[in-house]
Amino acid sequence: MKICIVSRALYPVIGGSETYAYNLGEYLSDRGHRVVVVTSDLPPHYRDDHGYPFEVARVQGLSDFNSARAPLSTLVPLYRLLASLRPDVIHVQSVLPGIALTLISDMLPGPPAIVFTDHNTPMPEQRRWISGVNCYEVELAFGQFMFKRGTYDAALAPSRRFYDWALRRGAPPEKLHLIRHGVDVNRFSPGVAPRKIRRALCPGTGKTVLLAPGRAVRRKGIMGILDALSSPLLASADVHLAITTTRNTSEPAFFEEVRSRIAASPLKERVTLLVDTFAPDDMPDVYRASDCVLFLSDAEGFGLVGIEALACGVPLIARESKGINEYFVHGETGWAVQGDSGHEIAAAVRRVREDGDLRSAVVRTGRRLAVSEFSLSSMIRKIERLYAAVVEQKRVLGPGVPAGQSARAATGTWAEGWH
Repeated sequence: MKICIVSRALYPVIGGSETYAYNLGEYLSDRGHRVVVVTSDLPPHYRDDHGYPFEVARVQGLSDFNSARAPLSTLVPLYRLLASLRPDVIHVQSVLPGIALTLISDMLPGPPAIVFTDHNTPMPEQRRWISGVNCYEVELAFGQFMFKRGTYDAALAPSRRFYDWALRRGAPPEKLHLIRHGVDVNRFSPGVAPRKIRRALCPGTGKTVLLAPGRAVRRKGIMGILDALSSPLLASADVHLAITTTRNTSEPAFFEEVRSRIAASPLKERVTLLVDTFAPDDMPDVYRASDCVLFLSDAEGFGLVGIEALACGVPLIARESKGINEYFVHGETGWAVQGDSGHEIAAAVRRVREDGDLRSAVVRTGRRLAVSEFSLSSMIRKIERLYAAVVEQKRVLGPGVPAGQSARAATGTWAEGWH
């Protein structure tokens, strides 16, 4: 098949949807499909010399659709590119790029089958959903328009939370499919990291290295982790924190707040802040080089960081929240904290650090769960079957007929294979 994956951004911009698009492109290419990832131009602070294991086509300004800043004229190069590629499938990522595709889809030759996946983390308690819009009612209006009336033959939810949210926002059940996020459990596996990775995370030796990976946004809980380092429970311990993050943040002021707090306090000797330092292929070794992963986000659609840590056999301390509870069980696959209290986080670190039996048990259970339920190869095969089903239904029934039941028959029920 010829497959176009439309993503607002792509590595070296780092994030959940970017990782998802990258993995899809790489592994579908490996399986013999022609894959073109259609994405935006790179921000000025990134060098445009990155190699990819698939074709990449760039549309200037496409990333601005994700924050409702793009002019409608951006649709012209997007349409011309997609029309020239004549794909069998277009898999569009997130609500606002999905609306952009809806506006031009009727004019595309073929027409191609369209699959839609949303990656915007729902946060109704904080009245937030689609980053960059900054008005919850408008975010709901955009999202519900896409789920109810947007152009797609199948909607693919990468977690149960995304699935339930899509139903609440009006997605037709017959077009909605749950195919969970997966990780390459051969690449993300237990092992010994190169010394240079460990030295990059922590310049000293003999210390417990805590890893906090993820974008610098307030909901990720990084301030609570910094508080924990200052707690009496850890203040005198040989504990070092490595924060691996990216400039790709919707909260640049908070990013600077974190940077300033580290630089202006005794924490600067105990914290390494690494910004856009590691490529995707480095991340398994980054996990292996750490002794514990801290994932204190209070809202996630799925939380890929957590399952990557489990696959690498690294103990996970996480804040219990919707999304990660699909794989995170307190005392079984990690250790939970209830909020962002520095004292509570410090107590959890000490427990996991000092209790070897607990640490070994959660590592074994977490790795086993990642392999059995969250394998990337299983995810890719299910998505491949979904693509084939919607393409065939489009061919048989023609344009304008929703691809629902036959696609569902090809991929199984939404709860297939997971309990």
